[in-house]
This record gives sequence, C-alpha cells and structure tokens, in this order.
Amino acid sequence: MFSSSRQFAPRALQYRVVCYPRKELAHFVRKHLSTNDGGAMTKEHRRDLQLKELTQWTDAFNSKEAINKTVSLLKNYQMEICNQLEQNYDEHIQDLEKEISQLVKGLKVREAYIQILEKKKKEYGEMLEKNKELAENLSNLVDKQAKKAEHVQYTARLFRCGRIRNVRSALEYIRRRIVLTEGKPFETAEPVESVLQRLPEQKRFKTLLQRLCRVYNMPMEPVKNCLGGLYHISCKGQHGYRRNILINAKYWKDKELLALSVIFYYFNIKFIYWNTEGKEVQFPY
Repeated sequence: MFSSSRQFAPRALQYRVVCYPRKELAHFVRKHLSTNDGGAMTKEHRRDLQLKELTQWTDAFNSKEAINKTVSLLKNYQMEICNQLEQNYDEHIQDLEKEISQLVKGLKVREAYIQILEKKKKEYGEMLEKNKELAENLSNLVDKQAKKAEHVQYTARLFRCGRIRNVRSALEYIRRRIVLTEGKPFETAEPVESVLQRLPEQKRFKTLLQRLCRVYNMPMEPVKNCLGGLYHISCKGQHGYRRNILINAKYWKDKELLALSVIFYYFNIKFIYWNTEGKEVQFPY
C-alpha cells in the first residue's frame, strides 16, 4: 500500500535534479536510499516523514517555478517597457528634429529679412547722400543763376546807359564777368589781357573754340594765342557805331575775328560787322 523510501526516491529526484545543486541532491539520495532504516522507526512514521519531506520539496519546487515565471514576466515587462521607451525616445527625437528644422527655417527667413533691411538701409543712406549732394549742387546752381541774372541786369543797364558801345568796353565787361565767376572781387587789379588768356581753361568755351576752328578750317593754337592781344587792338581805331558794338574788318586779322566771334557768342553780346570797304555785311564766322 505504501511505497518504501527506495521506491519513492526516484520520483522525488525528478524534481530535485531540476531545481537544486548537486550537493543537496547527494544528501537527499543518501538519506532515502540508505540500507539502514533506523531500526525502531515504524513504517507508518517513516512514510509520514517521507510525505512531509516530499511536500516540502514540492512546495519549494512550486515556489521556485512561480519565481521563475515571475522573473520571466518581469523580463517580458522590462522588454516591453524598453521597447516603449525606445519608441517614445525615437518619436521625441523626431519631434525635436522637426522643431529644430522649423526654427532653422525661421532663422533663415529672419536672416534674409535682416539682409533686406540692411540693403534698404544702405540704399536709403546712399539716397540721402545723393540728395544732400544734389541739394548742394542745386544751391550752387541757384547762386550761379542769381549771379548770372545780376550780370544780365548789369549788362542791360550798361547797354541802356551807353557804356558798352564798342569792342573795348565789351572786353572790359567780359573781364568783370570772368573775375566774378572765379569768385574774385571785381576791384582786383588784373589786366584784361591776362583775364582773356584764361578763357580756354573753361571747358564750355574751349569746346566752342574747337568746334568753330574745325568748321572754318583754322588752327586752334593761333586763335587761342591771340586772345591776350584783342584788348590792345580794341583801343585803336573806331570800334563803335551809334551805340552798337562795331567790328571793323580793316583792324582785325582772320584769327582775331574768329576769336572775337567766339568770345561775343560765348557771352551773348551782339555786334555789327563792317568789311574792309566799310560796308555792313554778315559776319563771316
């Protein structure tokens, strides 16, 4: 009815071999496979001890099995948590990358806008400088026009008073115009000859002189060199007629006539011309 310790031991060893070390297993085998049955111990008492010990080993095995299952569940849970954390980390990294990308785009747009503003600022600065320069030029032009108007009024007054009625007085008036244009006081004691010699230094006068010399096929240097002697010639002979400035051909050479025509045209002074026979004709230059 009851199994002996030798018959029961192999069945208990099936659990013992799996869960416990070799040292404990050897102790269990020696205890249950021993030939010495204890003498005075009855079979029922031995059976109870064996069942009790078997129950203890079974409980230990079940406890160990439960622990293994718990550890396995914990490992699975740990893996799930790790996977979830890794997924959350990847999603968070992606969100951060998107946010950083948007911030970089915003910074680029802002930088481009700043560059546009800097360019506009530079353009406005250049415009202000140009406007300032333009205002200065306009102010200078207004001053020049005012002086020119003053000269025109003075010339008209001189003509009305009969003071400019010959070549000499016209050249003296031109001297005054040149000196005032150069910013010097009119009272500067400078001969008319030296003032007339500076006329080719003015760009517009030089251009006009070159053009007329080409038109009438006359070298420019002789015409330019005779400018200083015009006033001396104007002091001789008759160079006025009834309040009109008269250029008489018998007192002037061709190069001097061309020089006079350039000067009077440049300063807008009207005159009449007599040929060598004393007749009023159209000026040849």
